[in-house]
Amino acid sequence: MSYQFIKGLVLSAVLASSPAAAAEDWAAIEQAAKAEGPVLAYTTLTPENWKVLLDAFNAKYPDVKVTPVRTGSHAETFERYRAESASGTKTADVLLAVGPDQWKALVDSKDVVPFEVSDIGQLPSFSYTADGRYTLSTDSQVIIFNKLVLPEDLWPKGTGDLAEKVKAHPEAFTDKIGSYNPQVSPFAYSVYWTLKEHFGSDAFWANETVLAPELRFEQAAGVVVNKTLTGEYVVGYMLPEALVPLPDDATRDVLGIVYPNDGTPVLLREMAVMAKGSSHDGAKLLVNFLTSAEGQVALGKAGLTPYSPAAEGKVSRHYNNIVAGGDSAKSVALYKWEPRVDEEMKDFRAKFHQLAGE
Repeated sequence: MSYQFIKGLVLSAVLASSPAAAAEDWAAIEQAAKAEGPVLAYTTLTPENWKVLLDAFNAKYPDVKVTPVRTGSHAETFERYRAESASGTKTADVLLAVGPDQWKALVDSKDVVPFEVSDIGQLPSFSYTADGRYTLSTDSQVIIFNKLVLPEDLWPKGTGDLAEKVKAHPEAFTDKIGSYNPQVSPFAYSVYWTLKEHFGSDAFWANETVLAPELRFEQAAGVVVNKTLTGEYVVGYMLPEALVPLPDDATRDVLGIVYPNDGTPVLLREMAVMAKGSSHDGAKLLVNFLTSAEGQVALGKAGLTPYSPAAEGKVSRHYNNIVAGGDSAKSVALYKWEPRVDEEMKDFRAKFHQLAGE
């Protein structure tokens, strides 16, 4: 995945310079959507994710068809829309992708349709912008561990806690912690850079001096999960929660999961209605549904992490779970892109390489 497509994930703020969206007539939009063709949605979500989402959507809107097209990366999601819209061929009505810099370019070219969802008053301010972008779900990065292999007194609670336990009991962790590699993965670099900003440079590098030499890197979270289940790894460090089995999965008898109590990195997935699409009303219905209480509950059932307060307590995963019983300023490390992310990458990776040796 190209770095430019993940570097943003900026905490969304209402843009004062953006045009205000007029109140929507949802009854009229629903009627118009029935006369349109299928809503074409470009996304990296899996067919399994979409089955749950569309079962819920079509229970409410049985006459509005949505056709998801799975792209291979967030980069491809944007590139495909641009290429098709430039050539005048049929293209996406909705994009669901990561890449605020790319979204900004689409806003500037008037490719994003600004409108206001019906539940906007119930949504947290980070989840929408006045230019028409909405957060689909929050992606928390978690720590997993094998509850059967790792003694309970060594189960990690957070990054600092894990570093202390590795330092005190190296025999339990050496070569047994799986993770993504921030030296080569743009996604992993963003996660680790977020931790550095959250902890402060000195505290971050103090932790990594202990942890980095013990990390073993994989290209896919599923590999880390599987190796943790088998006991080849005892810990999986900083993995997307959406790729970890849900609490009711049988594997959770073996697999423990924690939101790091000293800082859980959170990334945002965004979505918007596209101007060059041909089914604007159906697209608005879809985005409106996915930000509603019903849609957010469906997201949770699909294995994603909703953020709407209306979904809390109705799903096994929720953004507020991260801060349950804690201080949100301490527990949440929200990724915020700024020029330093790019400027510091070379030095960051060089220093990490000195510690990790890979």
